[in-house]
Amino acid sequence: MSTYSTPLLGLTAILVGLASACTFLSPSETGQINSQLIQVNSVELVQRGIEKTQGGDYKGASEDFTKALKINSNDADAYFNRGFAYSQLGETEKAIADFTKALQLDPNFIEAYVNRANIYLQSGDYKNAIADARAALKLNPNEPFAHNTLGLVYLNTGDNKGADFELSQVIASNPEYAEAYYNRALARWDLGNREGAILDLKQAAEIFKQQGNTEAYQAVQNRLASLKKKDAKTR
Repeated sequence: MSTYSTPLLGLTAILVGLASACTFLSPSETGQINSQLIQVNSVELVQRGIEKTQGGDYKGASEDFTKALKINSNDADAYFNRGFAYSQLGETEKAIADFTKALQLDPNFIEAYVNRANIYLQSGDYKNAIADARAALKLNPNEPFAHNTLGLVYLNTGDNKGADFELSQVIASNPEYAEAYYNRALARWDLGNREGAILDLKQAAEIFKQQGNTEAYQAVQNRLASLKKKDAKTR
């Protein structure tokens, strides 16, 4: 475990996926026009739900996704996006159920694996978090959020070498991922790589500053000052 008493800074859920292009079912010839209209309405509801999600109205978004699923119960995007909304509302069981349904409909839905892994991570279910993160990486070896999940699992279970490796993969694919630098600093400090830890914290602080995230910037600066003080005492 890390020697830090403060919670880890880690990214939570990934960005909401856009609704896929409408794929019509195979209706009979006489009902084709009506079926197409139903599908269009379903897609419009999903899109409206996404817009509400982006605006922070997760309850309203979940209601729109539910309406869309009543029209088209095979819409993986609607299940995924409703799962995302539920996760932001703290309704983790519903979120997991929706991500699972999305994966049943589309086994290659990387975002569903990553978001479900994140919920497992936050709930301390590291076994399932690792399984989902690895499933995502099987589909895309460079998926940064999956590497981040593994890094945080390893960090929380005391595998600092594993955490260092996974978080380095995140940074390699996304050099502006400030949280990854912060978390890698935790691992590197516990590994005895104090210089590397301090450099990572400086990089995290700089990125947060550029992003205008003053709260995170100040938190990292405070941690950096504390570490420098500890490092000076041991020399």
